[in-house]
Amino acid sequence: MRLDVVKKNLSKRNGDSHIDIQKREKEGSLVIIDGIKAHFNTELDVVSFITRLVKYAENIGKNSVSIFVDMSSFYHFGRMDELVEHELSLPSTYYNRRMKRFCVYHEKDFGRLREEHKQTLLKHHDREVTILDAN
Repeated sequence: MRLDVVKKNLSKRNGDSHIDIQKREKEGSLVIIDGIKAHFNTELDVVSFITRLVKYAENIGKNSVSIFVDMSSFYHFGRMDELVEHELSLPSTYYNRRMKRFCVYHEKDFGRLREEHKQTLLKHHDREVTILDAN
């Protein structure tokens, strides 16, 4: 998903809720990175970047960092087996870090996985949230 679409969706007004994207990015409380760059760009050291985010959050008095990872970049390159391997290489939970990680799958993409991979991923994750598209 293009970054401008993500920002547009986050900044939409729903009743009284509204996120000021520019303000949050400027203060460092919101960072949006393209999933393809995060997973497949060798110039970006994601682990070090996340470590810096967690330290920054601690320094400004925040309890934790929440990370939402769009897993569609693996589908984009047809690397579904690597997706499962990547997911299993990460801890299920991050007790020693002040971080929450959410792996986001489109329902149709998740449906394309082999049943054994679906079950493996569901068992590996601490929680599961399903959001169905009403359209």
